[in-house]
Amino acid sequence: MHRVVTGGAAMLTFFLIGSRLGFAAELDASRILNLLEGSIQSIKSFDVRLHTTLRFFIITERTDVKVQPTPGQKWPTVPLRKRMLGPTEMARTRAEHYRQCFTNATGRTEYLDQNGQPVTQVVYDRETEKTHKPAQARAIIRAPVPSLVVEGGDYLESYRNLYGRVEVIRSFRQRKNVHVSYGGPNGNMIILASDLDLHPTDPSIDLPTWGFQVAVDPEHNFLPVRVERYEAIDGIPFLVRRLSVDEFLDIGGGVMVPVKFTSHFFDRSPGDTFGKRGLEVVTTVDVSRSTWNTPIPDKTFALSLPAGTRVTDHFRNVEFITGKPDPGTNLKELVANARQSIPFTSSASPVPVNGALRLWLATITGFLLIALLFVIFTVRRIKQRQRGRVSNENSYL
Repeated sequence: MHRVVTGGAAMLTFFLIGSRLGFAAELDASRILNLLEGSIQSIKSFDVRLHTTLRFFIITERTDVKVQPTPGQKWPTVPLRKRMLGPTEMARTRAEHYRQCFTNATGRTEYLDQNGQPVTQVVYDRETEKTHKPAQARAIIRAPVPSLVVEGGDYLESYRNLYGRVEVIRSFRQRKNVHVSYGGPNGNMIILASDLDLHPTDPSIDLPTWGFQVAVDPEHNFLPVRVERYEAIDGIPFLVRRLSVDEFLDIGGGVMVPVKFTSHFFDRSPGDTFGKRGLEVVTTVDVSRSTWNTPIPDKTFALSLPAGTRVTDHFRNVEFITGKPDPGTNLKELVANARQSIPFTSSASPVPVNGALRLWLATITGFLLIALLFVIFTVRRIKQRQRGRVSNENSYL
């Protein structure tokens, strides 16, 4: 029987809370990370349906300022300004729907339409990411990108990761400037803070120029209840994002999982909106259609591609069309059965072509076409003359 626990609810007895807080007060950063790691590892797998709502509180609009085009510009740059919503204005909203599966560093993410059907499917592990868009018959094979979904909509960021694929435990253990404090309404939150480094020298540290504060709660198995990200603006730490876990679900066996979390993003642009909340992202788990710590079939993480799919393979620098259905397990076999394999250089950028060069290329191309037509015409005339000569000779025999 699942039990929903809100972020602010006191579900334990006073004595137990007091004893946990007394125990927590004696912990250093290393032991707190060990407790957090144990709670993270207790969530061995998940297959969740997520509904994410974005609300925008800042409006970007044109101004009435007249701007003359600069030399070389065909049209002048339209000046824009940002402002907060007025008292009677409604925030613009956008809805996103996802399915996310994860176990043993292997995952699957599906972008769903309003009917719950997958529009884009992604499977990945630590080395490879494979994306398929069925409607476009396109697929991409590449190294994993930093983030797959809108920030604030990734379930892994609600308890395991700081940003995208960067893990809380790994990142904090990399850093030397981690310190512990206590906060929250009742002083029951343990806050792990890692200051940002304005001049990073260690390339092995993930996101060194970003600072983080992670508040864990003994009442919720030392899982994160708040994660804040800081970046430097003019050398001063600036709060960019705050994620708060609003609800947990007790799935039994002493395991809790987050089921609702909210992210607030604060504007970094200079002007009247600086430091103001510009975006709110609320993500809710559809508990009735989600599972945790249940076996996930291996085929869930094998993305099959139908025949005729155009695949861009960034590992082999080749683009091809699948010749037969691909079960999604053997990339070498996929390439071997391909049609129209075309090599490409993924790191090369297109060379800009200016107007003069384009005109010169068009002129040369036209000249070559005329020369080719002249050669064809000349060869035909010679063949006609030879046939006429042979005909005349035969008439004398």
